[in-house]
Amino acid sequence: MAFFEVIKAISFFILASSVFSGILFGISASLEIHQPDCDKYADAKMGCTTEYFPVCGSDGNTYSNVCIFCREVGKRGDQLKFNHYFPC
Repeated sequence: MAFFEVIKAISFFILASSVFSGILFGISASLEIHQPDCDKYADAKMGCTTEYFPVCGSDGNTYSNVCIFCREVGKRGDQLKFNHYFPC
């Protein structure tokens, strides 16, 4: 019976140390925010979907989705930049 308690303690130690080493040494998943690729939406013949995944532009306006934001970038050129995802 004591043998199984030792095995359980060792297993717990190995599990805990692997979790904490990932936290301490930064081996966790990172959240990188990528700017939208507006080249995908350059064809004006294709319509934008009605999905709502808001994009905040440098002008302070919230655009319903990446496609609508990119279409506006196409109209304004370098005047409009990507700020972040989600409403402004």
